[in-house]
Amino acid sequence: MAELDLIFEMTELGLISKSDDPVRGITIVSFMTNYEYCDYFKAALALETLRKAGLVHDCGDDRFTITDEGLMTLDALHDRITPGMEADYKDFFRKNDELNEKKGTVTANYDALAGGKGYQVHLCFKQHRRVIFEINMHVMTKEQAENMCVNFKVRYNDLYGTVMDELMN
Repeated sequence: MAELDLIFEMTELGLISKSDDPVRGITIVSFMTNYEYCDYFKAALALETLRKAGLVHDCGDDRFTITDEGLMTLDALHDRITPGMEADYKDFFRKNDELNEKKGTVTANYDALAGGKGYQVHLCFKQHRRVIFEINMHVMTKEQAENMCVNFKVRYNDLYGTVMDELMN
């Protein structure tokens, strides 16, 4: 059973390593279940094991990236990633790229600054894994930061058009 758990963990680690952007936890679990590696609970447990071991980093918003330790582990256990897994990764990202090509990726989050000096708001729209529009701003209150994040997710396209109009004229 431990060998099977290791395969689940290595499969997830391999998937995360193939992405230039942080990968959502639900996306990782969906990959594992849709490609019939394991069920939801085993996939979620494997991801949590990777996080606790420091092999992946939780970027917040349920998004994960591979750590240096994760890359070293993947390199040391590269024989656990089969050609079939590699083919599944390629198929998965091809399908996701087609989906993202249509809708793009919008992220909006904020971090509290040290010493109660406000919040740093990070707003980004990507399409085809390329940054189309990105803004990082300082605001004083948590309410302002939250409002900006909610509004950006809904109105990023209008904001992009307005900024382009202002800068081009």
